[in-house]
Amino acid sequence: KAVSEVDGGTYALRKLDGIRIQQDHNLMRKQWGEITHPNVVRLRNIFITNEFNGQSNALVFCHDFVFGSMTLEERHMRGDALGGISEDVIWSYIAQLTSAVRYVHSRGKALRCLHASKVLVTPQQRVFLNCCGILDVIGDKKITVQDQQAEDLRELGTLLLQTVCRSMDASLPSSLAASVEYLTAHYHPDLKDF
Repeated sequence: KAVSEVDGGTYALRKLDGIRIQQDHNLMRKQWGEITHPNVVRLRNIFITNEFNGQSNALVFCHDFVFGSMTLEERHMRGDALGGISEDVIWSYIAQLTSAVRYVHSRGKALRCLHASKVLVTPQQRVFLNCCGILDVIGDKKITVQDQQAEDLRELGTLLLQTVCRSMDASLPSSLAASVEYLTAHYHPDLKDF
């Protein structure tokens, strides 16, 4: 968390050391900076610096800071998370996540961050996709956008199953049958069919 001296805004900084940059980070900053959706945490800047403890060439991503949020994993999948998740909340998550995925895909990009540790949730059940653009800079550039978008859809299904079952292991092959059984027993069939 950092406060900008330029505009006074609060931002989340992610510093990556020893990373090989696969794409032009200025181009990615421009492309992701144009992605504005209410459920996508906006990427504001990407820069290289040696201002952190003398470490050279740290790559820093600057995203908007979402006050009061916690990750989906922290909120629903940790041992201290109580009770099941209501179907209304699940459908709200589905509506927000699918809206964001559809928007980003329509802009010719892929999220590549649909993981419970990267999705933020506020106390009001607002969902935000976080860390967008990072893998576009440091990830494998040989994979086509269409393949990345298809992977986003697989990850969305995995994320939703993990959330409903409140377990990161829910989508493992060894747990899949029990997870689907749990989903069928506790939620409307429409949710299973989604």
